[in-house]
Amino acid sequence: MSCRNVLLTGCSSGIGLALAVRLARDELKRFRVIATMRNLDKRQELEKQAGPVLDETLEIRQMDVTSEESIRRCVEAIPQRRVDVLGRKEGGGCALPCRQCRLSTPHSTVGAWGSWGFLQRRGS
Repeated sequence: MSCRNVLLTGCSSGIGLALAVRLARDELKRFRVIATMRNLDKRQELEKQAGPVLDETLEIRQMDVTSEESIRRCVEAIPQRRVDVLGRKEGGGCALPCRQCRLSTPHSTVGAWGSWGFLQRRGS
């Protein structure tokens, strides 16, 4: 079985951090996790919880999903620009259907449009 590249956003805390550590510690080593966050100054907790898998099956990178340049730099650093799994957990949540969310609201812009922008830029 080949190793899958997993790109995760919002990994400085919470669900993003926990998922990054969980996948990187997979005993079968099925995943190569690229854990991203906007601010690398917040990486200490992820480094601590990753322990021995840091720089083996988990690497930490800076990426802001609202910045085209940031997404491009991150994706270009991934071997063959191959992302098998995209998990996004940045920003906040929204308890409304997408069509009722306003683009001017930060969680809508970062969440929905940030992921859409990532997919568009990755394909180019």
